Amino acid sequence: MREKELKLIRTHTTVVKHYRDLQSIADYPVKVRKLIRRLRRIRIDRLISRIL
Repeated sequence: MREKELKLIRTHTTVVKHYRDLQSIADYPVKVRKLIRRLRRIRIDRLISRIL
């Protein structure tokens, strides 16, 4: 079961060999951009709360 799942994932993805291979956030659809920004804020908030 796990092998089948991994095979499906690999057929729909590409291997990232360098950070420059990643897309810019501006290349994503609007809804995905909003989600990424929200997740960033959550991580920053957690970091700040740990520091304080």
